[in-house]
Amino acid sequence: MDGISRKLGVIMSCAGLGIILNQPVRSVSGGTGATLDQGGQVLGHFEKVQVHLTCVKAKLSLQDFLTMDIAIRNDGADDVYLFERMDWGEEGGVARYIQDEKGKLVVSERGVLDSPPPPDDPAMLVRLEQGSFYGIRSRMKAKDLIPQPGRYTMKVIYRCPFERAMLPATLRGLPVITRDAQGIESNTVAFEVIP
Repeated sequence: MDGISRKLGVIMSCAGLGIILNQPVRSVSGGTGATLDQGGQVLGHFEKVQVHLTCVKAKLSLQDFLTMDIAIRNDGADDVYLFERMDWGEEGGVARYIQDEKGKLVVSERGVLDSPPPPDDPAMLVRLEQGSFYGIRSRMKAKDLIPQPGRYTMKVIYRCPFERAMLPATLRGLPVITRDAQGIESNTVAFEVIP
């Protein structure tokens, strides 16, 4: 499944992402945490939803695995829902952006994944209560993503592959994060690839 090795947890209450994952968040800059509609207006339930990215090793070789934890966290007062399935690529809901130290975007060799049809049943949704998060751990060979040794930064953007209109009528009343909103950008993490 394109490097996704395991779910971080269906729903876990977190007092601090770095403490739960037992890893410090190596952050260069913070994400916005805001979800906007096409006109740039904040959508009520989603303004406090954030994506946190952690790179497990800050220094690795091209032969090592680049292991990343991606967690969507609800810091708002209202419950929100997202689809249980998360995977790489625009159609999988998680897009990655890696830049070298000169700011040049590094293009990944991996293609866009096909998305399944939206579920008819709310069991395929994950409910994020206040202070809860849902995520994945991704493990990929550095050489599959990075062309050469150097210093890099990475961020991810979560954007559901389904539009609200694709949901069954019974689910449209729920505060589901759908493709109708712009993506939620993560913090940026730095890592170094050595020969």
